[in-house]
Amino acid sequence: EVNLPLIITEGYDVIDYFRQVAGHESQRCQYCFRLRLLETAETAHQAGFNAFTTSLLISPHQKHDLLREIGNEISKEKGIDFLYADLRKRYSNSRHMTKGLNLYRP
Repeated sequence: EVNLPLIITEGYDVIDYFRQVAGHESQRCQYCFRLRLLETAETAHQAGFNAFTTSLLISPHQKHDLLREIGNEISKEKGIDFLYADLRKRYSNSRHMTKGLNLYRP
């Protein structure tokens, strides 16, 4: 456990996502990751943090190379560090820990 505030936003702009993906369905992961990580980076920057990350990194079902690439791109664009950690080994435990916390479980 760490002593950091957990910032949770309500959903995301699904209409914007589908607009971006229209005609580019094979690249939907890139659009989704960029949309989510960009909002996360902006929120972290506005809150005065020097880095951002994502709960998507705990899932073995996500494309980690792509997440890291997009996170690093956004880091350069926004001037805030992206913290990458391969947390997939903790996936099973995380499902039990987050169930009662109402957190997204990728």
